Amino acid sequence: MPRIAIIVTLLLALAPPAHAGCRSEQAALISFPPAGTDGGLPEPRAILSLLAGKGWGIAENVRIVADETAPVAQVLEARLPQGSLNPKHKTAPKGGMGFRWKAGIPAGATTACLSYGLWLAPDFAFNKGGKLPGLFGGSGPAGGKLADGQNGFSVRLMWRSGGAGEIYAYIPGHPDKRGRSIERGAFYFPRARWIAVELEVGLNSPGNGDGILRLAIDGEVKIALTEVFYRSDASLGIDGVMADIFYGGKDLAWAAPHDTTVRLTPFELSWR
Repeated sequence: MPRIAIIVTLLLALAPPAHAGCRSEQAALISFPPAGTDGGLPEPRAILSLLAGKGWGIAENVRIVADETAPVAQVLEARLPQGSLNPKHKTAPKGGMGFRWKAGIPAGATTACLSYGLWLAPDFAFNKGGKLPGLFGGSGPAGGKLADGQNGFSVRLMWRSGGAGEIYAYIPGHPDKRGRSIERGAFYFPRARWIAVELEVGLNSPGNGDGILRLAIDGEVKIALTEVFYRSDASLGIDGVMADIFYGGKDLAWAAPHDTTVRLTPFELSWR
């Protein structure tokens, strides 16, 4: 065999396998909000009704728009006005949206995959950071609530200064009641371009740190952890999507510097 061919063969053998996507590995697939037969999405108030009224910012800040560059016909656009911050702030405007979609994942499922498209406005200002959708289980601790292994967990995406991306997780082992910043800068969010997000959570067997956390952007794995501790109670499962979009942080230094928008495709969720 020619020397060049031998080298190429060796390089291919050493290269990591292509990421097929966690969605393709799961047994079930559902989406939210559900599209009609024409591909159109329900209006914000109808989305809120599907959530039994449990959500914030949907009626005020969300609209359905057509985007020819998007992977689907219609998408959700969330408005983030200047000065908006964490929705729990007492005086700042409430920009973005938030809801928890409980997808009816069966109790025996231990692995779930969330996929969605994400687009940031061309003038999107990253400032100090903000939250983006992810997965949760149990009560979905967030906002300074302790995750103790029995009450639940949350795993969201977060943007930081300069567009640095990370996973922001409320999981056991952080007694200061803050989320854990995981691999900040493992990737960077672009502006004015759709990206494909795939977030996978595989629960640990209770008492063991053998859980999985994986994030792929545009089909390329950016974060992959295999020793994650989510739970000490076998009854704690994966419940659905924590669909947060907001700036913050708690203090006004994190607030949106000017009016901007974020667009999302419907969430697709699968599990096994």
